[in-house]
Amino acid sequence: MVSIYKENGVTCHHLKPDDVLHRKLFARDSSATGPWGALICHVQLKCRRADYVTAIEFYQSNGIPVWKFATAGHFEGGDFVILEPGGVLIGYCGERSEKEGSEQVASFVRDEGWEAVTAPISREFVHKDGSCRAVGGEAAGGVRRCTGAMGRDPTQGLGV
Repeated sequence: MVSIYKENGVTCHHLKPDDVLHRKLFARDSSATGPWGALICHVQLKCRRADYVTAIEFYQSNGIPVWKFATAGHFEGGDFVILEPGGVLIGYCGERSEKEGSEQVASFVRDEGWEAVTAPISREFVHKDGSCRAVGGEAAGGVRRCTGAMGRDPTQGLGV
């Protein structure tokens, strides 16, 4: 996978190995990034709760500011989906990210002047980024299609 990214001009960064934190290959769970810097997340799984340390070390060593910390409940980075500049979709299933954590993160985003919508997801998807993908300029349409089963448009209010 790394070679495919590099062949397409993507700069890849790697976390330092740590024998204790052997599951940190899922690096997107411990943090999320936006134009304000890094959001350090509160990972649900007990065996991964110290992953935030690696995330903070990575951002500090690369000069990336830490923006906020999710503290009001568990929240994982895979539930933070930037649809487009100015609009974020934030998911939760209760088993990994919880509603309280998602609502806190949404308030952080709104405080920055962006719109944020929280949306529950089925636990089978684990994270919001597992149930939708932005492709080209079709982000809003794709989100509407992939979350239509919710019975409401989670992008309502995002201006997309």
